[in-house]
Order: sequence, then C-alpha cells, then structure tokens
Amino acid sequence: MFFFRNICHIFVELRKKYIFNTLKHNQYEKNLLLRLCLIITVSFIIYSCRTDHLPEQETFNNSSAFQLTSKRISLSESKHKEKLVTELGKAEANFKVLSKINVNGRVIDYGNGVSIDTDDVAYIENGSDYHTYTFHITRENAPANAPIENLVLSPLPNGGYKALLISYLLSQQEKQIILNGGDVDTKGKSLVTDLGNGTFSDIMGKSQDCGYIEEKAYTICSENVHYHGETNCNADVKSQLITVYLWVCTDVNDGDGNTGGGHTGNNNGGGVDSGNPAGNTPTEPCNGNGVATEPVDPINNTGNGTCTGIPTDILLPHPNTVDPCKKTKASVTATDNLLKEQSISTEVQSLENHAANSFTEYGMAIINTGTTTIAQDPYTNNDPSNPGSVSITIPSVGDYIASAHTHPDHGAAPPSAKDFYQDLKDAKNHPTFQAGLVFANNGTKYAFVINDRAKVEAFLTTYPFEANTTDGGRIFNDSSLVGKDFLNIYENYMTGRLNDYSGNRQDDGLESAFTYILEKYDIGISLAKSDSNGNLKSLHSVSFEHTITASGGKKITGYKAQPCP
Repeated sequence: MFFFRNICHIFVELRKKYIFNTLKHNQYEKNLLLRLCLIITVSFIIYSCRTDHLPEQETFNNSSAFQLTSKRISLSESKHKEKLVTELGKAEANFKVLSKINVNGRVIDYGNGVSIDTDDVAYIENGSDYHTYTFHITRENAPANAPIENLVLSPLPNGGYKALLISYLLSQQEKQIILNGGDVDTKGKSLVTDLGNGTFSDIMGKSQDCGYIEEKAYTICSENVHYHGETNCNADVKSQLITVYLWVCTDVNDGDGNTGGGHTGNNNGGGVDSGNPAGNTPTEPCNGNGVATEPVDPINNTGNGTCTGIPTDILLPHPNTVDPCKKTKASVTATDNLLKEQSISTEVQSLENHAANSFTEYGMAIINTGTTTIAQDPYTNNDPSNPGSVSITIPSVGDYIASAHTHPDHGAAPPSAKDFYQDLKDAKNHPTFQAGLVFANNGTKYAFVINDRAKVEAFLTTYPFEANTTDGGRIFNDSSLVGKDFLNIYENYMTGRLNDYSGNRQDDGLESAFTYILEKYDIGISLAKSDSNGNLKSLHSVSFEHTITASGGKKITGYKAQPCP
C-alpha cells in the first residue's frame, strides 16, 4: 500500500514540472492521475485480501474428517473413565482364566501378580467416532527378558470394548530404542490374544486362514500440519509411527516368506499403506491407513482389513517417568511396619542400644516362621582390630526376610558399598528377602528395600561386586561406570564443591550418590531413611544447578537425596 501511494505522489510531482496551458487543463490532468492511483490502490487491496485468504482455503480443503492422533494421558483424565474401569476389571478376570500362554517358547503365567498401569495410557483417535486405549501390564517377579505386554481396548458397536492382549518379544536394545523415542520393527515379534473369546493370533510366521496382521501408520501432529513423521515439526505432539492390527482372512505366511496379499484396502496388495509416502494430506476413507473410523468388531467384518484396523502404541514403563516415591512407597511401608512388629521389639531395642554405645558393629537376621516374625539376639563376631564389619548368620529354619546391623560413631551413618552389594546378593539368593537395615550411632535408621528382584539380578550380572568395588568392597571402584557416577557426587560433597544440607558432608554425599545411581541404573531397590518421628521414608534424587564458591562463577549440576512425602 505504501509503495503505490509513493508512485501516485511521484506521478503528480512530475506532471507539475511539465507545461500545462490552463488551470482547467491542469485540474483535468490531476484528476485523471488521482483516478489512476485510486484504481491501482483498490486493485492492490483486493489482490492482498485474496492472497491472505488462500492459505486458509487450502488448509480447509486439505483437512480430513479422520485425523489419526496419539497422546499420553492417565485413566483419571479419560472421558470414558467409568466404562474403562469396568472393562479393566473384566480384563483382569480374563487374565486368570487365560492362565498361561506361550510366546515363542516362553511361558507367561497370568494367574497371579498381574497389574494394569493406569497412570501412563496411550490414547489414540481416528476422527471423533473412534478411539483406542493402550495400557502397560506389569507382572510381579517378571524376568528381565520377559515380553512387553500391553492391553488394548477398542470400542464395539454395542457400547463395550474389545480387549486385545498384545505381547512383544523384544531385546533389551530394542526396548531402549523405544524408550528413547525411536521406532522398532516388531513384525514377527508379537502375539495377539483376543481376551473376549480366548483366540490367539501368533504373528511369528505361522500360516493361518484368519488372524491379525501388523502394519504401520503415521499420526498427525498436534498442530495438524505434519503427518509423515517429519523431524522439523515444532508441535508439542509430533507425528509418530504407530502400530495397526488388521483382521485379515488370508495366508499370513505360507512358509516360503510369501504373504498372501489376499485382502484389499491398499494399492500394493501387501498390507495397508503405512502412512502417506507422497507426503500428501489424506482424504480417502480412514485416512488410507486402514484404521477404523467408528466402533467395529473386526472379526465380524469381512476379514479384508479395510477400515477395521486397531491402532496402538507400544508402552513400556519409562524409568524417567515413573514417580520414584510412588514406586517404592508400598515396599518401604512394609519394611517400616516390620520394624514395629511387637514380636521383635526387644531385639530391635537391643540393636538400637548397641548402635548408640558399642564400638564394634552388631547385627541380626529377621525371620518369618510362617506364623510369626522373630529376630536373633544382636551379636558381634568381628575382630576388635576391625570393628567396622559384622557377619550375619542366616538361620536354617523359616524365611529370611531382613538383616539389620549397626554403624558405630567412628564410621559414616549411611550404608556402605559393601552393605549395598550384600543386600543385592541376599535379594538374589533368598526370594523372601525384603530389606537390609542399618542402625546408625546418631539414631538414624537406613534401609535398602527390594522393589524388583529381576532388576536386582540384572544389575548384579552387569556390575558385579568384584569389578565395581575396591578396598575390600568398602568403596566403589572409580574405573567402573557405576563407580564413577557414585564417586563424582560423593566427592563433590567431600571436597566442598557442593554444600552439605544436614550438617554432615559425608552422610549427605553417600545418601545423594546412592539415590542417584539407584534411579539412573534402575537397580530395583530404594534407599529409605527414618524421619524425625522414626518412620522410614524413601529417598529420591533431586538435581539442581550450583555455582561453586570462589570458582569465578563456574556452575555444575548437583544432586541431593530428598525424602518422599
């Protein structure tokens, strides 16, 4: 607009410099030029308005009624919460009926200890009339190499939900790729079980007439701009690759690696198109990804996979997203209650007296006889010249559930590296072992509490005692990965780079270093500490930015142990 106004002004000024014989003639020329400027200006305004509206028109024309979106929510945030609670109850009941299934030679027992995580749920929509929910399933004492198990709920026309149990047989490396936000090819590595009728669909290369096959599709980003996994997207929720299960009546694999290709719904005869290779916004039914657009039971359909696909996103428990306080609360509370049992109160009080007054360490084992809890009379069996250790003898009768020993005033109050590894070994060797306790001279009690025995065993295999400690196991080895992480935090407190928070830099350094490595390496145990009321509370690691004193402004990331609420 400014450009054309200047052009008009120039025209007028130029005409003034040329010869005009009469005022009338001058006026006529000026009016003519002004009319010309007005026409040009109005034309420009109309053109500008047209240009401004084109992008909106393009977006509207290219939008689709069925946009595949995915996000993470909790059950409490779901608008279908009441129905889902009922469906989850049905699923848990079906687990027990299902009892055991075999995934590629590995038997999975669903009879006991099965729980459904409702805090981290994958919610997927394909338009306003279709959605799915995916939940991660946790089993007690599952081995480290156990399959990843998800429960997928897809709405049915009758108002209920179809429940699919999907098991993924993935390596530790593949699990980590998924946790880091990467994509893993899961074809040939999953088993689908319909919990409604107990049918199985093994996608391990077996030949079937009808069954679920696995394909991929892209979601659209939260700003409705990208829909092919673009990496340059600035939306809060980016386009991502998800898994779609299609019920197809054809030979999945004839033994020679040939897929039947007998179903319709795509352009290549080899499964549903996984997204939009050309990068165009889809406008055909169900976005060209095979995902259902309304409640449907694929098994009651024609079995051609068209617009009946059930979308899901593989869910694993992410160490960084699981609240450490919530994860450890039950086990720490159980250990706290154990210490307060009346049947061992005499022994507990005796050990407290030894912690306050004895120069050598005392210890005892805590046993469950099946009918009651008992404890040994505290004793010491160490060399007086080496008062900083005690060997606890485990009785041959009853279940060994905990150990407890003292730390006199000539040593640090928190557990040592040797205590840490001894408790890990006890957890591995004794299935009933729950905690290793330390009664400190200052009245504080500490406990390494077992939360996940399988993770404990995995850590011991990867970071064995001999290779990761030194000086007889008293301290960590600075040449090992876990040792470097531990000592870096511990030495920050001991050298004064970080300020102590309790008045004792050694205790603060040990507490902070232990809580850090327990969470970073997801070891399967937690460190608890008694509060001012004598109750055990789990400690968790908190990071903060710290400027080192007299360093010229040098900043480091510090870590400290903080009690859970």
